Amino acid sequence: MTAPHRSRRYAALVLLVLTAAPLSGCVVLGRSTEGSVPSAAAVARVSKGTEIGEVVRRLGAPVDLSLAPDGMLLIWRERRYDYDRLEFDPSQGLSFLSLDPILGSALSNLRLILERGTLRQERVAVLFDRDGRVIAVTQRDADNRRLR
Repeated sequence: MTAPHRSRRYAALVLLVLTAAPLSGCVVLGRSTEGSVPSAAAVARVSKGTEIGEVVRRLGAPVDLSLAPDGMLLIWRERRYDYDRLEFDPSQGLSFLSLDPILGSALSNLRLILERGTLRQERVAVLFDRDGRVIAVTQRDADNRRLR
């Protein structure tokens, strides 16, 4: 194959890749949620001096537990991640073509992902003394406002 013919062939292939690449994208709108937070009414029933067993019975299992020589901290947390994602994968749009192995492997490694998201979390924290009795309770909503 002569050099001018080869360069025209590759130019046509590059043009085909550039025109087919936008056809191989996808848009994703999603939400990921992890954990849970007890209701405000349940948290309001927890007062200073309440024992650990009673707190867990009222609020459910915590997601985090921290022990220290002077007490314990239990944390309930709900995280929500709302996102929108735009993905372009040229190798998927051109999978029906038999491409030159070098170009095919280069395209399989080329992917563009644009993602924008917001992380929000609600939290409840209960601090206990060495004897296992509540010292303090705090609750924050998704906008980080203190509810208690």
